[in-house]
Amino acid sequence: FGTLEAINLQGALPINAFRSLHREFGVSFECFASPLNCFFPQYCSAFPDTDGSFGSRGSFFDFFPVEGSFEANPPFQEELILAMAKHIDLLLQMSDRPLSFIVVIPEWRNPPTLGALAMDESRFNRGHARLNARQHMFRSGKQHIILREDGPTEFLAGHATEVFILQNDAGCAKWPSTDKKIQRFRDAFSS
Repeated sequence: FGTLEAINLQGALPINAFRSLHREFGVSFECFASPLNCFFPQYCSAFPDTDGSFGSRGSFFDFFPVEGSFEANPPFQEELILAMAKHIDLLLQMSDRPLSFIVVIPEWRNPPTLGALAMDESRFNRGHARLNARQHMFRSGKQHIILREDGPTEFLAGHATEVFILQNDAGCAKWPSTDKKIQRFRDAFSS
């Protein structure tokens, strides 16, 4: 299991940020998680064969919700982020019921990544926030094995982070993206 030490490279949102997303935007499902790092009882994961018994609904790319509010914090890999952006755009196009995705990715703008550009330019982009490096937290990908004496389960992000709010019209009506809601989420991500 020592070869899996790199799991710390994938950080989950802090618990306060998940609570804020639930309160402000009705989020109740994670698009990229595992039984070991999920906050909500249902989520999509990379290993549905083993994770299904623990709440996984399978791969995000095989998931076609027509209604709901979702958090997406994918592994930080450019091609995966672009594929996620395309899948979210397709889902939002296909549904006329309230559908919303809060997407959290690293800020890679020099040069900009295709996934970030796709979300920037999406007709479903209802809001955007930038969190500065070293001014917000992530939860360790191995928080399930960290003992209190080993140190905190949260760490300062060494990179800036972007948050996109992607919603169809019905999702925007049900969970409007306002400056106050975005600020409360930013504050929760930083505490």
